[in-house]
Amino acid sequence: MLRLIAFLIGIALIATGLAWLADRPGELVLYWQGYRVETSVFRAAVIFVALVASALFIWSILRNVWHSPATVGNVLNKRRQKLGIDALSSGMIALGAGDKAAAMRSAIQARKSLPNEPLTHLLRAQAAQLSGDRTTARRIFEAMLAAPDTEQLGLRGLFLEASARRRTRSRAAFRRTRRGAEPQTCLGGGRAV
Repeated sequence: MLRLIAFLIGIALIATGLAWLADRPGELVLYWQGYRVETSVFRAAVIFVALVASALFIWSILRNVWHSPATVGNVLNKRRQKLGIDALSSGMIALGAGDKAAAMRSAIQARKSLPNEPLTHLLRAQAAQLSGDRTTARRIFEAMLAAPDTEQLGLRGLFLEASARRRTRSRAAFRRTRRGAEPQTCLGGGRAV
């Protein structure tokens, strides 16, 4: 509301000024490099205002052209971030649903769009776990140890990987024992039951 009032007051002041200038006739004569230009004061004021407005318009165009690479870069950055966040969301949903293929697709898209995002690393590692690629999952968890914001996730992932490996070895030793094979030693140094 205040802007509208200020705009209307500004228009009224400009109209009053132009009416005052039009009521006071005068003549402006300019001699410059052998040329003589004659005009009224009112016309000179209108031409001056038009020149200033044209200069401002041209300046705004040049400024927009100058800043357009940064603007395009920002638009592309925002688009890439949106794609990455969508991929993270889809990947987490796919992980929860147990959909290996969708989780891997989303992890690949998230890695392309948001390579330094901590959740991207977590999604990739858990997608690798879901698809049974324990080596890749362990490698990603180890890489997560390097950054302070993902260190705890990396430690937890490595712990879970080690636990899963122990369970697998214990199950294999148990199966061999049940088939009549020789009991094997487990990781703890004891004999398999």
